[in-house]
Amino acid sequence: MRKGGLRDTLIDAQERKDGDKQGSWDPDTAYIGQSCGRVGTTALSIIALEAPYRQLPLTKAAPEGNPDPKKP
Repeated sequence: MRKGGLRDTLIDAQERKDGDKQGSWDPDTAYIGQSCGRVGTTALSIIALEAPYRQLPLTKAAPEGNPDPKKP
């Protein structure tokens, strides 16, 4: 797995202390953090972490049996 990418940056920035903020991300001082606060920053961080798991990498072949999901 690649080191130093967006995933590692987000995981390192995640709040780890026990309490109400555990598992969330501190809002940044840019537009999203100022507008959406902790909830918006956490939501966008979760979406960014989930995105690679929703797509088949271009370097991998489709599963055997039915390469085209639109065809039965």
